[in-house]
Amino acid sequence: MYKMWWRSGFHLIKKNIKVGDIILIACLIGIGGMSGKKLKEKLKEGRWGVVVRGGKEVYKLDLKKDTIITVKGKIGEMEVEIKDKKLKVLTSTCPLKLCVKQKQIEKGGEEIICMPNQIMIKIKGEKEVDSITW
Repeated sequence: MYKMWWRSGFHLIKKNIKVGDIILIACLIGIGGMSGKKLKEKLKEGRWGVVVRGGKEVYKLDLKKDTIITVKGKIGEMEVEIKDKKLKVLTSTCPLKLCVKQKQIEKGGEEIICMPNQIMIKIKGEKEVDSITW
């Protein structure tokens, strides 16, 4: 009985769709996809980097300018590189250097933490968008 209902329902749909309907649906999907790309780009532009030391924001970093900054931590200094809108720790005085070994961050919400220096570097702003549905 289930198969008969499915087949009869499918035939009803098949008979009611016309060529103009298919063209209209394709155009709406294309317009939605284009506006989704623009929205993703706009959300990516609103990001910036933040250096937090001891629970307080000490630097606000512009990700559009490639530079290297030195941040003083609890046990020494740390060099942070901004390059191609990404953040990376170049050098640190901490013993294990886990912050230096960590990969560069580029998406909203990602962070690098150096526990001995009590420094956290993170990207604030909108989180990375995986998909947009309308």
